[in-house]
Amino acid sequence: MDDVDLFNESGYESPTKKPRTLNTSDSITIKDNVHGHILVPPLCRMIMDTREFARLRSVKQLGCTHYVYPTATHSRFQHSLGVMHLAGEYYKFLTQNSPDVMFDPLDHLCVQVAGLIHDLGHGPYSHLWEQFVGEANPGSGWTHEKASLDMFKYLLKENGIPLREWNVKEQDVNFIMELVKGPLVKSNSSWPYKGRSR
Repeated sequence: MDDVDLFNESGYESPTKKPRTLNTSDSITIKDNVHGHILVPPLCRMIMDTREFARLRSVKQLGCTHYVYPTATHSRFQHSLGVMHLAGEYYKFLTQNSPDVMFDPLDHLCVQVAGLIHDLGHGPYSHLWEQFVGEANPGSGWTHEKASLDMFKYLLKENGIPLREWNVKEQDVNFIMELVKGPLVKSNSSWPYKGRSR
């Protein structure tokens, strides 16, 4: 029983808290210049620790702006951490202030993951790259949102991210991707989303 702890801090078994194992990383707290201390859930930390996400450290949030404004140097990595945090805070605010929306820990995690990965597909110089691709290959239909979803699916598979440890199922992955891009397929339905029902 050394490698599995099925009990929460109170000592009682908890059906809502996933079991921790030696292979499970813990949450971390990051000191952010804008938002103060940000709690990063273990799943988000695993995504952050991939090569695919780490590449955002060298992608400038503001493209070429730092050539004119030398201190405008923050990266898509930093931006994505802030969006992850704010998305989670906004979800909590909505559930606390809307009688129609109940807090769900899985939905909260999905919203945070979506905030974290929403810019994963940006190329060099951010939106300038998107404009370049559009001019160089007008028929490609390439967008950073679609590239973000493709890279998200790739990093999950390539890095063996164990989504089941957080009870994240295929429907939840669809929900995450729909939060980033909107409906994943064109539909005449009044509710074209697959991740969550009305």
